[in-house]
Amino acid sequence: MTYYNIMKQCQTERQFTFTLAQFLSLTLCYICNTIHSSTGESKGSHWRVLEIFLNAEGWSKIVGIQSADMILGSIFFPLSQKGYFTRLRQTIDAKVPPLVEPTTRAPNPLSGCLLDFLIQPIEFACGTLDMSHRNTIVKSFRQEFLEPAYSEPIINFILPCLMQNNYKIPLLCMLENNEVCGRNPWLLHSVLVLADRHPELKHDRVL
Repeated sequence: MTYYNIMKQCQTERQFTFTLAQFLSLTLCYICNTIHSSTGESKGSHWRVLEIFLNAEGWSKIVGIQSADMILGSIFFPLSQKGYFTRLRQTIDAKVPPLVEPTTRAPNPLSGCLLDFLIQPIEFACGTLDMSHRNTIVKSFRQEFLEPAYSEPIINFILPCLMQNNYKIPLLCMLENNEVCGRNPWLLHSVLVLADRHPELKHDRVL
């Protein structure tokens, strides 16, 4: 069975989509759990599976935009509930090489791939009409990437890239819990960085 067949089957069988989401969660879990393994085992095929099935454009080309939105919601929503952003943060902290200054240029191909894995669900949340999916994804992203103390990969690579792509981030949704923002200096700094020329704030409706 090809990736094309799997995507088409997800279009007609809801349970198949749930099974795919579970498989993707296990794939990232395996990658995360073997980050520091010294066996030398290549994980190229694991990264490739995630790259294919977390890509909104790829889904849209095969099943259409409307079906892609429903399918990706059924993937990103359970992934977010099952620690997707937690494992992605751990992998980014371990795999993005040291940087001497902030940059939006990926220091290696894997770093660029990990950035895509971060932005894809956030961009989906920005466009979806399902508020349950949006709120769950944004909350999980915020708790794992913006609220904890910055690591070097976050401050020097991820945050500059998020600022560059801030139009893909549902900032107003992230600001719904203003009490957390006021108590957490890391989150407050992140919001201020991401709010700069953000399209949702162009009419000064919030800040």
